[in-house]
Amino acid sequence: MGTVVPRPLLLLVLTLAWASCDQGAHASVDEHWEQLQPLVHRQQRLRCTMDSLRQQAVQLWDGVVETLDAQLPATMPAEERRNMLAVRNRSLIQMFMAYDSLSPGIQQRVEIAGVQDSLLALAIKANNAQTEALARTLDSTLMALKPQMSSAEFRTLTEQLAGGSDKNASPPCAH
Repeated sequence: MGTVVPRPLLLLVLTLAWASCDQGAHASVDEHWEQLQPLVHRQQRLRCTMDSLRQQAVQLWDGVVETLDAQLPATMPAEERRNMLAVRNRSLIQMFMAYDSLSPGIQQRVEIAGVQDSLLALAIKANNAQTEALARTLDSTLMALKPQMSSAEFRTLTEQLAGGSDKNASPPCAH
């Protein structure tokens, strides 16, 4: 996954940095980088959480599809079977005529998966909101730091944030 800082925003920040000719006494890039570390770490945690939520959704529906595949009637037309197994949505699965012929246990599994999927969707939405808020915070922090830095220093710092430096290397997500 890419960085949480949207690429157009990053390009804007870099363009502003290059256009600036601010010179004078400045704190080092390393000092500013240290100020940004909590935000960068939070950004990585949000990325890992999103990866985990997406993986949970995939695993949830993979399990449902596996169960459905084993339980669908052999007489079901191949195209309908393929379409039903491709759907990863409770309401759409229930629209297939074969759904009513499934055992109550399988129907319950589809129902439960639908509820779990809704909860995962809410968690993903909350994670996205946090990610967007963090991107705004990171942007405002960068804009606050910009007057304290030369153009070259600011460019170096934004490049580090964009992943152009080992300083931004985040540990892989533990799954």
